[in-house]
Amino acid sequence: MYDRLIAGTQDAVAWLADAFDRWILAGAVVRGLYGAIELGGRALRLAQTGSLQTYALLLAAGVVLVLAWMLIR
Repeated sequence: MYDRLIAGTQDAVAWLADAFDRWILAGAVVRGLYGAIELGGRALRLAQTGSLQTYALLLAAGVVLVLAWMLIR
């Protein structure tokens, strides 16, 4: 009776927790977050040229975008 009720239930819950940890947490959340951060880092690395003119252009474009967003609202 113990084997069926307690141990069987414990094994089923342990299997479910293991599957959730492997597929949802480690698979989707951790690997997905890692991929998004790596992709964002690669994109930002392209913007870091070391050229002052590029930085000034990006700043001016950002200001124009913010002003346009504020005027549209």
